[in-house]
Amino acid sequence: MLYLTNHLLKISILHPEKDLQYLGSRYCRGGYIWQLDSVEYGPLFSGPQYPDAYPPVFDGQGIPDVFETALGYSIAKVGENVHVIGVGDVLRSSETTPFHVRWNPVVVAPCQWHIVQNSDFTEMSTRAEFKGYSYYLTKKVILGNSGCTVMTNLHNTGTLPIPVRWFVHPFFPLNKGDVSCQLSLPLTIPDNPGFVCTDTTHISIAQTMDWKNGFYRTMSVPWGKPVSIIVKHPVVESITMKTSYGLSWLPVWANRNTFSIEPFFSKFLISQESVGWNVTFTFSKL
Repeated sequence: MLYLTNHLLKISILHPEKDLQYLGSRYCRGGYIWQLDSVEYGPLFSGPQYPDAYPPVFDGQGIPDVFETALGYSIAKVGENVHVIGVGDVLRSSETTPFHVRWNPVVVAPCQWHIVQNSDFTEMSTRAEFKGYSYYLTKKVILGNSGCTVMTNLHNTGTLPIPVRWFVHPFFPLNKGDVSCQLSLPLTIPDNPGFVCTDTTHISIAQTMDWKNGFYRTMSVPWGKPVSIIVKHPVVESITMKTSYGLSWLPVWANRNTFSIEPFFSKFLISQESVGWNVTFTFSKL
């Protein structure tokens, strides 16, 4: 792993070509934050199987992110490859439709990464070509005094447009068996057994549900606007997550080990077009 440290925080970042025991076909391999530790309080993030030292790679832990739309998925037959941005060429081994990496775990040609390490940031970049698609991707993790920022930039270097459907998937620990978060945008959520809107900006989990297998639900918020989300935390009081981009989708998911809220970014990236976005995490007490 690679590490960024200061007097308050330590960020553990997976090496995209060496930490293969933690890497699969789902999460972007560059800039994957495996854990963020407070020097005083210890680990601050969780995961679906946490504290399992080697969780299933599809589940992961920490603050991974996902390019959800695989390039070439609509025409790939079983036995052929698709390309997952930031991961590499992935074998379509399942007939299940629509294509999803959950059912197609084999990475046959992983992306190769160039890594720049500094005292307060790590930047990873990769180039890829696949059946007419071509792109250049950079992921930069920056350590600050009160948190960290993850910056992503994608440049379409080819002739075919690239559908970008991306989300960050932070795994927050449960707050004394519960969780609650407050959004900067008004929200609604359909009736469901797992999540409750306590008012127009707050959401919490239902204590009466059996959380062993997890539960997923999409919320409705004003789309196209950035969001700030304050999540209650058992040891640092709260973590604030802010997006630089307008939302295109906002699901929540939890099980008995963790809670995650997933702000989506979407864009149709035409030839020679670039786009950049970032997510910042800050802590109320370190």
